[in-house]
Amino acid sequence: MDEYMLNMGVPAGRVRPIDIDHLYPEKDEDLMVEVIVTASSSSKTPRDNHWMLAWELGRAGPKTVVHRRVNVVREAGVPHLTNWGALTKTASANTIVRYHSIAVKEMTRAQRVELEAIGNTTPVRKPDGKWNCQDWVVTVLKVAEVAGLVTREEWTAAVAVAETVTFS
Repeated sequence: MDEYMLNMGVPAGRVRPIDIDHLYPEKDEDLMVEVIVTASSSSKTPRDNHWMLAWELGRAGPKTVVHRRVNVVREAGVPHLTNWGALTKTASANTIVRYHSIAVKEMTRAQRVELEAIGNTTPVRKPDGKWNCQDWVVTVLKVAEVAGLVTREEWTAAVAVAETVTFS
């Protein structure tokens, strides 16, 4: 039986990470939602990579992308993942060389807000040595399919590519 973390896995005493959504607000236009795959420090196989759902909101410089991110992360000092909810963050040139983006679907602002709400309410499982951020992203996409935001073909095609990404 699957067991889930209380409070989305937010560690006691920790505050929400800095969100720059006040500097880069959500755009009232259609934007491509992507599965972004990044290499972790321990990536040996595609299963070790970090996945997130994201869309670009702008640039903070010539080599710095600003994304709205829907994902779970591993916080330092805790043995589980944390769902802080959607955050707007930057990705520098150093990060960009270690990520791969796969288009899922172009979405309206209203659709992206609904996708965020799905991500914000998708729980984090207790550690079991198998379940990870990739499973969490798949869960969010399955719920998004039920909500009519994406088709099975759209999200499974993106996941199939994400599952093969390797970094040298």
